[in-house]
Amino acid sequence: MAEAISESISFFRSQLENRRFGDATLRILESVLVSKDVLSLLETRSALRYLLRSEAISVVREISQKTADEKLCAVEFFVRAFALVGDVESCLALKYEALVLRETKYLKGHGLQVLHEEWLTFAKDSLDNGFYAIAVKELPVHQRADAVSSLVYEANARMRDPVYGCVGAISFLQNKVSQLQMQLAMAQAEILCIQMQQEPSISHQQLDTDDKSFLLHHNIASFPQFMNFASSSNVVQESLKIESLWT
Repeated sequence: MAEAISESISFFRSQLENRRFGDATLRILESVLVSKDVLSLLETRSALRYLLRSEAISVVREISQKTADEKLCAVEFFVRAFALVGDVESCLALKYEALVLRETKYLKGHGLQVLHEEWLTFAKDSLDNGFYAIAVKELPVHQRADAVSSLVYEANARMRDPVYGCVGAISFLQNKVSQLQMQLAMAQAEILCIQMQQEPSISHQQLDTDDKSFLLHHNIASFPQFMNFASSSNVVQESLKIESLWT
């Protein structure tokens, strides 16, 4: 199973290296994300996020002198790819670039003009996910301070309001519960594998000790992986923030 996943990721990487930014490559990505167990899925998503962030930075640099059509094709591909692997921050950062590119290069024709509703949706998605810097990115520099103040006021109002404010709190708690459930499922799956591998002659006491040792080791070993998610999520964000890449 692990070998098959590794081969699929390698194939997807080769598509990226050959700069094939189409639906066929996205279908390959979707097939890679089909996993039979939670642990494999988490490992695969982590590897794909790292790969996509690295390739996105390289591609953005390469296409700086390309046509608007080529830029838009590449950026929108990565928007969809990051969405598939659950990298919300990178997805929003590149979504902003796609909107700016469409707004500046396709003012007329092509059917690619940016609608006002698209900017509102983008700002709402950024705000709902806690990315205030991305939400105000579309504003002129001299208006950003006031916008941030307004966002802070709205965030505080959400927490105080007994009806509207609870929506954000519920969403936050649901995300936390989902994370804990995934970690619990990982631990239970690993414990089951160990128990199945134990010799029948091993004592019950020794089995309990091994289980406790495994849980302690597994939890400690998992922290760097989850911490790496938080630190590496800034890679694309740092390279894209403040101003558009091509303005």
